[in-house]
Amino acid sequence: MKCKKCGKRLKEQEKFCTICGYYNDDVEQNSEQVNGDLLDNDIGSYSEVNNTNLNDIISINSAKSYEKNKNDKAKNSIEENDFYYENENFLEAYIGEDYKQIKKWPFNIWAFLLNWMYLLYRKLYVTGIVGLFITGIFIVFVRKYLIVFSLVVMVFLGFSFNYYYTFVAKKKVEKILKRMEGTDNFTLLNIMKEEGGVNAPMALAIYATFLLIIFFCLVNFKVNNNHNTKYWKENSENKANCGYLVKLAYMDIQSQNNVSEVLSATCKITKGAIKEYEIYVKALYEERDIYIYYVTENKKIIYKDNTSDLFNLELIQANMSLTPEQSLRMNSLKGIKTNYQDIYIKSEKEDELINKKKNNQEKLNYIFEKEEIVR
Repeated sequence: MKCKKCGKRLKEQEKFCTICGYYNDDVEQNSEQVNGDLLDNDIGSYSEVNNTNLNDIISINSAKSYEKNKNDKAKNSIEENDFYYENENFLEAYIGEDYKQIKKWPFNIWAFLLNWMYLLYRKLYVTGIVGLFITGIFIVFVRKYLIVFSLVVMVFLGFSFNYYYTFVAKKKVEKILKRMEGTDNFTLLNIMKEEGGVNAPMALAIYATFLLIIFFCLVNFKVNNNHNTKYWKENSENKANCGYLVKLAYMDIQSQNNVSEVLSATCKITKGAIKEYEIYVKALYEERDIYIYYVTENKKIIYKDNTSDLFNLELIQANMSLTPEQSLRMNSLKGIKTNYQDIYIKSEKEDELINKKKNNQEKLNYIFEKEEIVR
C-alpha cells in the first residue's frame, strides 16, 4: 500500500507514513509484496515517486512544520493578547521593568498616583513637560479648579498610560530598527535597553525644576498682588485727600481778586516719614495762565508761590539783563510750571487706573515701571 500524501510505500497494517507523518486510515491494500530491507524499500519507493533526496524531503517538511507552528503560535497570541507585536523581544527590551504588567493590565497604578512624574520616569519627556506646564498654569492662575483638574488627570493617566506608552514604544522600536538596519540582534537588544527603560535622576531633576518655578511664581504673584492691592488702596485714599486739599486751595485763590478763574489743579504726595502733599493749581491771571503752589504742614495748607512774575522775567531775559537773583527766581518759577505739568499727567493716568478693575496687569506694569509714585 502507498501513502496517500507522498506516495511512499507502506508495510501492511502501517497507518503512519514514516516520511511525511500522514495518517492513512482507509488506504486500499496493495497486492505487491514488500521485499528486502525496510530502509531500502522506503528510500527506493520515495525515489520512484518524487526523485528527491530523503534528506531534502525531511528538511522541507521540517521547515513547513516550523512555519506552521510559528503561524499557529502567532495566531493564538493575537487571539489571547491584543498587545502582540512581531518584534516582541525588542519591545520587551525597550520597555524594561514592569513590561508584563504594562502589556497585560489596562490600568496603571503608578501613572494614577505619580501623574506626570511617572511619564518623565518612563522617558516621555515631551508629554511630561507639557503636562507639567498645563498643571503649573492651573496652580498659579486657576487654583479654583485645581482639584477637579488633578482628579481628571489622575484618572485619565491611570487608564490611558499603558496603551499610550506601548504605542510610543512600538514607534521607537521601529525607528531604531530602521536606523540600525543590518545590526545583529544582540546589539539591537542592548540599544533598545539603553534608549528605552526608565531614568529616575532626569525625572527628579525636571520635577524639582518645575517645583522651584511654581514656588517662585506663587511667591512673586502673591507679593505683587499684595503690593498692588496695598498701593491702589493707599492711592485711592490719597486721591480723596488731594481732592479735599484742592478744594481748600480753590477757596483761597477765589478770595484773591487778581485771579479771574481757576482752570485745573493736581496734587502730589511728598517723600518722607510724614505724609505731606504738594498742591498745584492752574489759574487765569491777567489773561495769562499762572501756576500757584501750596504745601501742607501738620495737615494745614500753606501758600508758597505762584508764577505770575514768570512772564516779566522771561522778557528781561530776552534783553540779556537778568541779575543772578532774577535768574534764580525765574528758574524756581519754571520749576513750579514743570512740576504741575508732570504731576498732572501722572495723576490723570493713576485716576484712570483706579477706576479700572482691581489688580489688573496694566496696574502692575504701571507700578513697577515708575520710580516715583505720584499719589
